[in-house]
Amino acid sequence: MAVGPILCTRAATPMLTGDPEFNAADADVCIISSDNIRFKVHSMNLRAHSSVFPVVHDATSNVGDPAHTTERAEVLRVIFKFVS
Repeated sequence: MAVGPILCTRAATPMLTGDPEFNAADADVCIISSDNIRFKVHSMNLRAHSSVFPVVHDATSNVGDPAHTTERAEVLRVIFKFVS
């Protein structure tokens, strides 16, 4: 019996939608809102404007390791507009 490719390793992982405005190809931070919207932003902008986002990177951390928040996407959009 042939088995097809595994598309997702976590069955409970919800579908994510990328935010059209905050989806930088060269981003080094990925933040997921409580309503499953993915924001790809630059840590330099977050650190420069707020201590609320203490982004720490090491050899095991990259844009593939998203930070999940309790905030909805509409709140994050407002915040990211001020820090971008």
